[in-house]
Amino acid sequence: MTSKHKSAFTLLELVLVLSLLGILLSFGIPQFSHYTQNACIKKLQLQVLNLKLTLKAQKQQNLATDWNALYQNLDLKPSTCYFEKQKNGFIANDNGRKAYFVLKNLILECQHTKSARLHNGESLCDIF
Repeated sequence: MTSKHKSAFTLLELVLVLSLLGILLSFGIPQFSHYTQNACIKKLQLQVLNLKLTLKAQKQQNLATDWNALYQNLDLKPSTCYFEKQKNGFIANDNGRKAYFVLKNLILECQHTKSARLHNGESLCDIF
């Protein structure tokens, strides 16, 4: 004679596991959000640095500013972290916060905007 004894989790065990999972996720999700935001800013900084190096090389060779060559350094695909073209410059877009860059006298300048404020009061221009 065989016994049909099924093993299963008790309600208490399920509640405890779900509670612990909820507590762990409540700490993990904000950290992940902070990580992705920092990654976006680092990506924008690196691309602006590459653009500045290309601009400097053009300047040293006494070449006219070639915007097509400069734009090759930037991620122009619309997403949460990308650049947009504008006349004589570009716009850095970090999750809706924008910093406007213009070229004046062969110098790249960042223009401060209210929408470009970071959580600590700095502007996006301050990190470039």
